[in-house]
Amino acid sequence: MTETAEQTGSNHRYLRVQEMARFKNVVFSPRHMVTGAYAGRHASPQRGHSVEFADYREYMPGDEVGDVDWKLYGRSDKLFIKLFEHYSDMSVTLLIDGSASMRYAGINEGRKVSSNGSDGGSWIRKAANSVTNRLKNNSRTVLNTSKYDLACRMAAAIGFLTIKQQDKVALAIARNGLADYLRPGGSISHLYKVLSLMESTDVAEKADLATSIKELALRNKRRGVIIIFSDLEEPQENVLKAMAMLTHRGNELVVFQVLHQDELKLPDLSDALIEDSETGHRVRLNVDDIRDAYEAKMRHRIDSWSAALRAKRIDHNLVPTTVPYYQALERYLFTRAGGVS
Repeated sequence: MTETAEQTGSNHRYLRVQEMARFKNVVFSPRHMVTGAYAGRHASPQRGHSVEFADYREYMPGDEVGDVDWKLYGRSDKLFIKLFEHYSDMSVTLLIDGSASMRYAGINEGRKVSSNGSDGGSWIRKAANSVTNRLKNNSRTVLNTSKYDLACRMAAAIGFLTIKQQDKVALAIARNGLADYLRPGGSISHLYKVLSLMESTDVAEKADLATSIKELALRNKRRGVIIIFSDLEEPQENVLKAMAMLTHRGNELVVFQVLHQDELKLPDLSDALIEDSETGHRVRLNVDDIRDAYEAKMRHRIDSWSAALRAKRIDHNLVPTTVPYYQALERYLFTRAGGVS
């Protein structure tokens, strides 16, 4: 079955269950406490009677008298309430950038398509945000894996692991704001709905990631883990302010910056017609003339995102499309398990 074949049984375009065997000994756990609706394996800030004592606090009017530690009262002549730590299920929200720039799949000597921009993509912001390369023979070659495809494969694998360990997963698509949202669910049938939405999404226009995150913050009432997959072709300040709404509420954020290899190192071309896939604006230029300046600017942009996110204790992971999704995910999960950000 090809990568673009229709889902069959437990296999889908973005998920092959047999490939999940490599993660059989991995548990995806939050680094911070979570809030869930049901008993689970993850520490929660909710307080009440449970199996593990957490702390004391002073008695306040309205507290249950039965919660008072009378032995401590006998020693201190003060009223204290025992606090116990709950354990809760975890909710993981997958937010995927569904903008036109995520459609880019690169160029090579394989499959050729016309250069009319219908399969457009992205490898430079402002001056050349997405590429439609018009070669001398008026054709170009396109790799099979787009940035959106890689993002979905990683998200699908995390969704599978989350549900397998009896936690919940939600899916959100950023396209001109929050275009689609599936509430958290923990069943296999819910996972199929998540995969179906990934497969049916038509990446187009702008993501407006900042607005998407703000809208997601209004929908997410419980704290959990929110994982963002995007090329981060967005105004940094706006996105960071939106993320602060989530972290302020105790959510843990993880960002996978998905970029095509052509975005990291410009293709070996001379003349090219560059088209912004989100605005349609075109400019013809000599690639060699901008190569050094572009690659220096891209390195600075990536470093800037990484520094800004890590300063807010948000994991930043750069994932090129040349890296198989399972290798990128393995590296992150094992690093995470070791407590290294």
